[in-house]
Amino acid sequence: AKRPPENARQQIRSRLGIDHDQPMIVASAGGGSVGRPLLESILQAFPKFAAGSSATLFLYTGPYISGEDFVHLKSLVGPGVRLEKFSADFLAYLAAADLSISMGGYNTSMDILASGVPALVWPFGLNREQRMRSRRLAERGALKILNDEDLQPDRLSEIMTQTLSEARPGKLDIDLDGAYHTARWLQRWIKEKKKT
Repeated sequence: AKRPPENARQQIRSRLGIDHDQPMIVASAGGGSVGRPLLESILQAFPKFAAGSSATLFLYTGPYISGEDFVHLKSLVGPGVRLEKFSADFLAYLAAADLSISMGGYNTSMDILASGVPALVWPFGLNREQRMRSRRLAERGALKILNDEDLQPDRLSEIMTQTLSEARPGKLDIDLDGAYHTARWLQRWIKEKKKT
């Protein structure tokens, strides 16, 4: 898994003019086209969550969202919200954030682990893999799972507030160097094959 740049939290917040104590939330739907229910709920919950605060929400729809869905989500954007399809600095933004809310795709899950950000994940219902991965990571304390009923805006706002009041997850004993270890395993395997 890729790692965020060194000092990403300080650098991103400084560039954006966000103080250390201002809540910063990053919400995303990954690379698919099925995230509208989650993103819509976040946009409706955020004003309730942010009332009277200087919280900021960065919401990334993913590049494959339909034009109609993007226009609809854009119509829900209010103060403190920045809506984009994609960010080349996504991992750095996660490292700078106080909370991530996302789908449970593989890349996003790895980004959550690499950044160490507290996370709420809504696994896509028709993807068994997302639910399995999210459950395993929740068991390890890496994230919390959102169920369909949690997408009701008042409920989601409460969950966001509760999650931000808790301590950040500590460093997890999860090896993110799969590419390196796979390459080493293949090298050993090739050496053994050459001997036979």
